Amino acid sequence: PVFTISKKTKNDAKAKITSVSMSQNFPIPGDKGFALAGFFKEPQSRNEADMFRTYYRQLREEVVNRLVDIAYDEKGEQNKWWMSFSKRKFMNIASV
Repeated sequence: PVFTISKKTKNDAKAKITSVSMSQNFPIPGDKGFALAGFFKEPQSRNEADMFRTYYRQLREEVVNRLVDIAYDEKGEQNKWWMSFSKRKFMNIASV
């Protein structure tokens, strides 16, 4: 994610990216703006939507923790090799 580039240390990046990943307001299948709409069917009930949101939030938190550990080295500085990928598109989607 592009917003980690402005964070020069691992602790700053982890704090920022964790607050973003824990956001309750993100699109789920059936919502406009859900990037992986073709892979998931729309929830059939409010309960199913809440369950998906809970699982998806857990997934986001775990991915964020692992990515920060990869994108920053042991000294807490940006890993230049991994950060070079932040300027590229993934699945023809520009970074946020």
